[in-house]
Amino acid sequence: MTLRRGAWLRALSAGLLAGALALPVRGADPAPFVGPLDMAARRQLVAKPAGLYACAAVPEPIRTVTGVDFFTDASQSIVDPDAQTRHRAAVKPVEDYVRGVQAIALSYLKFSPADPSIADCALDWMIAWAKDEGLSGDPVTLAGDRQQENMIAGLAHAALMVLSEKRLAATKVQAVQTWFQTLGGSIRDRWQEPDANSLGEDARAWALTATLLAGLAGQDRALTDWAKAGLKQYLARIDAQGFIRGLEPRERRLRHTHMTALSALVLAAEALKANGVDLYAAEGAALRRLADLVIRGYQDPGPFVQKARGIAQSWPPKFQPYMVAWMEPYYTRFKDARLVPFLTANRHISWIPMGGDVTSLYGTKPLP
Repeated sequence: MTLRRGAWLRALSAGLLAGALALPVRGADPAPFVGPLDMAARRQLVAKPAGLYACAAVPEPIRTVTGVDFFTDASQSIVDPDAQTRHRAAVKPVEDYVRGVQAIALSYLKFSPADPSIADCALDWMIAWAKDEGLSGDPVTLAGDRQQENMIAGLAHAALMVLSEKRLAATKVQAVQTWFQTLGGSIRDRWQEPDANSLGEDARAWALTATLLAGLAGQDRALTDWAKAGLKQYLARIDAQGFIRGLEPRERRLRHTHMTALSALVLAAEALKANGVDLYAAEGAALRRLADLVIRGYQDPGPFVQKARGIAQSWPPKFQPYMVAWMEPYYTRFKDARLVPFLTANRHISWIPMGGDVTSLYGTKPLP
């Protein structure tokens, strides 16, 4: 399936021209958007003495994430292990690039006093890919589409960290902002297509979150407003028990898809909280109902089996980083004691879509 991305490639090319760099950032708000992290407060918790830093070479830009669809059934519940292995190999170069940017951003966070040359290094990495239309291609597979959006979310998170540095060259900052405006616009355009529903409701949560983060990084109010409206509509579909209406067709992966949607929503809530919007309280605290359901589902799949009309739930044999990444910011904010055993058993937790090293970025230490 291929969905149109619109004319945003022309905007990307134009935005990187020297003349365009002098223009105001479109959609900018008088009060600049910020990332989900309070960088100064977090630096106090994780900082180490500043040292020498060398900016590594930028990997060759990749225009399109070439994922491999690995589900074998219409409900996208049964995994073909061989196809999944090919998918992981196909997306690894893009993941390596995003991990690289996130590692630079983490170094910027951890060095005290803050070293602007590290933030500048991260900008160079992003500008190099922006100039060659990195991540601008239209994936032809569902898996590639989802992966590209997740990578944009993780990349935007890193960008927001380094863009907090006030000593960066304005032309570089604006080039990065332009890239994220176009990347976020591409996701929005794709999800406005008539056949976007085929991408899946758990993927919609990540698409909205990626667009939000890209809009924040790009200082683009139109993108952030679209994402906020979509997120609130998404929360309105969470019922009194915490189930997300629209995920029922996933059957044996119902527990899994609620968890992945929750991960996106927690990241979005953290980003919006830093910008004066309380997504946790929206729609009668629907996000917290979903979190409660997922936590109970980690302990007992029964509610999901019942919702799936008795179908057993597919679940990894052991916990993976993405399954517990959302717990780091959620526990730090709400101190839900049920999460402590999971965090204790699975730290140190890293997952690209949520910013990389989520334990360092969001974790509470020490745990009880």
